[in-house]
Amino acid sequence: MAAAGVLRVSDAHPAAAESTPAQREPGGWFAALVALLAAVEGAWVLWEWVRAGTTPGARSLLDALPLCLLGAAALLAAFALHKRAVAERWALAALAWAFTTSVIAELPQVARAQDYCDGPWLRWVYLALGLGAGAWAVGSRNAQPRLVGIALLAFWSAANARLWGRDADRIWVLLWAALLVVLVARGPRVGFGALLAIAGRPLALAVGALLAWCAAAAALSDSPAISATAWLRVLWGVLLACAIGSGGRAALRATFGGALAAAVATALVLAVGLAEALQFNVLERVLVSRLRLLGLHSNTIAPFIAVCLCLACARLYLWWRDGRRGAAAPLAALVVVGACAFAQWRCESRASALGAVAGLVALAWSLWVRRPRRAWALGGAALIALAIGLAFLATPWADGLHAKLGALTQTQSALGQRYHLWSLAAQVLERHPWFGAGPNVYYLHAQFAPPTFYDFTPQVLHSHSLYVGIAEGSGWIGLLAFLVVCIGAVDLLRRAAARPDSPPREHIELAGIAAALAAVLVSNLLDVGQSRNTFAPLLLWTAIGCALAVLAPEPRVGGARPARPLAFAAPLLLAAFALLPAYSFHAAAAARESAVDGDAERAIELAGRALAAWPLDPDARRVSIAMERRLGRAERALDELRVLVAARPGAAAGWLTLSRAELELGDARRAKEAAQLALRLDPRGQDAGEAAFALAGACLALAERDEAEAALLQGLRTEGSGWRDLPQIRTPSRAGPGVPAYRIAFVLGDRATPAGHVQLDDLLARIEQEMRDCIQSKPVDARRLTGRLVDVYRAVDQPERALAVIDAFTASARFTNSSFDVRRLELLAELGRVDEVDRIRTASGWKDDAHVIGVWARAQLTAGGADRIERVLREVDKLEDFATRDISFDAGSLGSALATAAQLAVQRGDPVHALEVLASARYDCASPAARLVLSQPFLALCAQLRLGRAVGLAALREVLLDASLDRALARDAKAMRNRARLLRDACAGDPPSEADVVGACAGLGAAGEAFLRAWREPSAAEPNGG
Repeated sequence: MAAAGVLRVSDAHPAAAESTPAQREPGGWFAALVALLAAVEGAWVLWEWVRAGTTPGARSLLDALPLCLLGAAALLAAFALHKRAVAERWALAALAWAFTTSVIAELPQVARAQDYCDGPWLRWVYLALGLGAGAWAVGSRNAQPRLVGIALLAFWSAANARLWGRDADRIWVLLWAALLVVLVARGPRVGFGALLAIAGRPLALAVGALLAWCAAAAALSDSPAISATAWLRVLWGVLLACAIGSGGRAALRATFGGALAAAVATALVLAVGLAEALQFNVLERVLVSRLRLLGLHSNTIAPFIAVCLCLACARLYLWWRDGRRGAAAPLAALVVVGACAFAQWRCESRASALGAVAGLVALAWSLWVRRPRRAWALGGAALIALAIGLAFLATPWADGLHAKLGALTQTQSALGQRYHLWSLAAQVLERHPWFGAGPNVYYLHAQFAPPTFYDFTPQVLHSHSLYVGIAEGSGWIGLLAFLVVCIGAVDLLRRAAARPDSPPREHIELAGIAAALAAVLVSNLLDVGQSRNTFAPLLLWTAIGCALAVLAPEPRVGGARPARPLAFAAPLLLAAFALLPAYSFHAAAAARESAVDGDAERAIELAGRALAAWPLDPDARRVSIAMERRLGRAERALDELRVLVAARPGAAAGWLTLSRAELELGDARRAKEAAQLALRLDPRGQDAGEAAFALAGACLALAERDEAEAALLQGLRTEGSGWRDLPQIRTPSRAGPGVPAYRIAFVLGDRATPAGHVQLDDLLARIEQEMRDCIQSKPVDARRLTGRLVDVYRAVDQPERALAVIDAFTASARFTNSSFDVRRLELLAELGRVDEVDRIRTASGWKDDAHVIGVWARAQLTAGGADRIERVLREVDKLEDFATRDISFDAGSLGSALATAAQLAVQRGDPVHALEVLASARYDCASPAARLVLSQPFLALCAQLRLGRAVGLAALREVLLDASLDRALARDAKAMRNRARLLRDACAGDPPSEADVVGACAGLGAAGEAFLRAWREPSAAEPNGG
């Protein structure tokens, strides 16, 4: 009691609390170092964002938003000087400002990559939140710095789902963790041994086992870089639980307050989304876009919305329980509850809705129902039941259930998709039952993916369940340790709530934390939620820390000696896991800058430093590879590439790149082996087609006809355009209706005789017959083959055969696909059947779709006539007007119509307006794919008008930026070559220096090399003998 009384006096007199000798003994130099590092990191992020020049309103330090960010830093510094803040508060304020800067700088990229617009007001909301958090960290004199740190961490890790989204996130995580450990070590605290005793032996052993087992799984992982980062997040969660638990009951209030502030901030962001939507005609889509900016996907952000709903309900009940004093608190809580409930409904995530219901039930149970005393016994019974259920699924008795669920994978069923992903995880787990494949190494799914609606590689890069992901990431023992930790957390919360001397406020706050934890754990049964990147939910460790804070004795103030080992272990932790990755990150950035300046040797040296500091970072090695190739040292570049591929042996993309490099250097045998491995690792995903064509290229070089034909057939059946880059010739054919004037043949070895060719038409005829044979028995496979045949037939100028394939599929298939209807319209437009295009568009339900209007407009312009041109102008103007009123309208779907509008503007003698239309549309586009679609007519118009150096450089920068934002697009070497030639023509004899082009292409792999080769070519001749 005396210690508690002293603590209350210290809280009442903050100056005395912050000047305690025990607090100051280790020195404030570490906090000052963290403040300096955070300020430097935030300034670097701001400078890089401004220098990139891709965000409107942030292309100069004197623009409004960068200037306000710098002003916010100056205001925080002035406020800290005025308050005479200690070093710890400076560090917390610097971290708040730097992290806010990082999130704001990332918002446009997140929005553009996810096909959603970047709301202009949302940046200012984040700036206000960050400035407010920093000011509170400096000015909250009634709380100790460590409690301020705990509250800020609870806020940022929850309100900003982007905490785990940056490539350099481990820098921020470890900066926070090391500072928090030092703050705990410097103040009154509960000892680590006391916390272990309170937690109990089962929970302590389970936490230790989870940490150790995840560390071993990360070390044995297929990708140690990905898995080590996931393990660091688990370690960070354990440190956070210890920090909260050692702070006493005041830490519970700080944690609950920070999490509740996150709920309020979420409601504020949702309100901003609604306000932005009022002036447009798609209110709900704008609201969903605000949700996605918080968490990338409704399935990701929806569980956190459920958490906010539970916390707000707990706060509302706390106001009622305290005697209903004041009106501001209940009004704010009601607003948060309403906003979260509306957002929960609009997310349309059934898993998170189930989690929200479970959370509210847990809240009511904790508040009004007698709690069970034997949580461990109930948890053990649940584990036994789970084991029996899993064993049943592995017996022949469950074959009927597996058959029914497997049938659902051939439909667009949510349950079928989940069963598909869980089956993939089960196959990975079957191969790695003890330590798993490594935390978050989901790309291994691709090698097991069966043909379904969801067999494309991006659809298998997660587990759709927290528990399945933990099992395949760390094995059965890792999953068991995690489940025991969950049971221990429930038991701790039960014991804390049952403590007789706990005031009602603590009881309600613990009930809110328990409800939030229930919402996360239940919703993550069927979705990844916020745990996809964190591996284990951060809220689990927060709940454990809050329970320990209530159960632990009040920390002593007088006579407490600082924890010197803990205080000095934190700087070592920072040096090992924060400073080294930070140095590597910035060294790699400097290497890229040297590449842009044309100093290849300097770039290689800096890349080597980055790899020496943090060998797990692959970006520096990619720059080194590009520069070695630039200097003509192909063998050294190939050796570096082999090291890069060996670091992730289960990734098909790496072996595909290695295969192309081996073939380029003339080692067809090694190229074949690498391509075969890539094809085995991803037999049906996004790399499967390109891997098959790489294998075909190696077999053609080795004159292995049968294997080359088999590889070509496999490549043509799947996605990919690599057949265009294979050695081929075009031979004349008998022209006729619907028959092109040439035929494509692939060259076998060095022979140029007809026997040494593999005819593309023969391969397509075999695939077409295969499609017709499986329309009734395997409609999903037939749909996929139909799409591939249409794409290839269009590429070889055979639209009539493409139409025949679509007609055969739609006439016999048991279901239709609207995408084939659009393709039919496009083919009819290419064939000049204007009347049919007009009739189909008028009778369809999607006649006002932007792409459909663009196709229709091109057909009308081809037919000519003043009346037709007048109709096209009216439709395009209507579309442009619609796009200006719809903030979430993706201008990429306007590509055809806007290209037509630009063409009409040129015909009217107004080329400047044409360029303005295309340029503004590029900036309005959300996705890189859409911007690349619009870059083609933009560059073509530049080349047609011979505009010159300035426009050419701007277009180059934008095109390469778009390609780097989308790896699949960056691998499209043919598209990059075409853009290089267009850009040369646009520069009109005054091209940018080759150093600029080399630097911009650094790290883009094969596409960058193709761009460079095309840039050096003096003419725009068609490749491959065209």
